[in-house]
Amino acid sequence: MVNRLLVFFLGALLLAGLLLTGCSKKDSGTAGEVSVPPAGQVTRPESYQDIYGVYNGRIDNNIIEIRIDPGQAFPGGDAATAFLFPVEQGVGAAADLKTGDRVKLNCFKNSSGQWQITSLKEEKEAGSPKDIPALGEGDFTVKSGQRSVKLGASDRDVNLGEVFGKVISENVVRLGADAGALAGSYVKNQVYDGIELGLLSRRGSGGPFKVDTMHLTGGAHATARGVMVGDCYTRILEHYPAGNGKEPAREDPRNRSYSYASLNEGEGMLLSFEVRDGVIRSITLQIEHP
Repeated sequence: MVNRLLVFFLGALLLAGLLLTGCSKKDSGTAGEVSVPPAGQVTRPESYQDIYGVYNGRIDNNIIEIRIDPGQAFPGGDAATAFLFPVEQGVGAAADLKTGDRVKLNCFKNSSGQWQITSLKEEKEAGSPKDIPALGEGDFTVKSGQRSVKLGASDRDVNLGEVFGKVISENVVRLGADAGALAGSYVKNQVYDGIELGLLSRRGSGGPFKVDTMHLTGGAHATARGVMVGDCYTRILEHYPAGNGKEPAREDPRNRSYSYASLNEGEGMLLSFEVRDGVIRSITLQIEHP
């Protein structure tokens, strides 16, 4: 009888120990499943980063107005929007802003349904005509890796396949009478990864052909000054002189064409950048024939 009671007592202690051990593991596991976002990674609903616009001024001490550029993810683009920006927060960032200044901001919609700014700074244009060299003959060149091709180069002198890779498509057409001085010439169009070439021959379909146009749409191709498709438009301002060449009278620097012209051996040379939403979408180098 004593032995039975002893066995029963030991068994009860063992069961209690297992139950306690099991609860301990369960509690530990539950605690491990509770995750708190690390500092700096907490996200807010309806938050926007790197939004561009024009500063319209203060509505009151805590509210400012910004006209957001069109074509961005922010709702209500191309419209004047009120933002909560407490005066104590804006002492440094907005104190020197003037109506009409371009700005870059981060914001979120707070619990009161207001757009609240977390970061605001003036979007200053980089560079100046004084410290940026004027365009020269070498600027009308495309770099691809360690190689480069200059406008006017002959396909007899440069192996274009070694520079740009495999040709995706190619065709040759003869220009008609409506081509003016180029009537009767032959144009060879070649498409590579990220770049399209137009080559001109005045001697016939057999060439030689000279590089007449280079249109960059992507890839690893860059201008002589290292600017590529996909770069921010400020790269143009940093590497090319202001007021050079033909520039359309458009107010928004983030949505426009930047063009630079020069003369080389009597022919016009043109370099242009097409910018949309602050990003370089294409780059074109071409010879302008009289």
